Amino acid sequence: MLFDPAAVDKVIAEHIERPAAELELRCLYTAKEIEALTGITAATIRAERSKGALAPSADDTSSHAHRWKGSTVTKALAGRRAYHKDDG
Repeated sequence: MLFDPAAVDKVIAEHIERPAAELELRCLYTAKEIEALTGITAATIRAERSKGALAPSADDTSSHAHRWKGSTVTKALAGRRAYHKDDG
């Protein structure tokens, strides 16, 4: 099967690529807040956390809802696999 490259780029831009989240580095975020800001679901965050992918542990566990600093989330997101268009 052959697909129009422009159509593929459009689908990826609309459904796969995520704009960089604007997180305050010292602010604490719950999984639901991270979901709202990044589009990564709270369930995915919990699954990645259980594998040690988001962070070995939350930055704040003083309440029922664990929270991560924006800097922790930003670092974790930088390490995630993402689609990168090959211009070559």
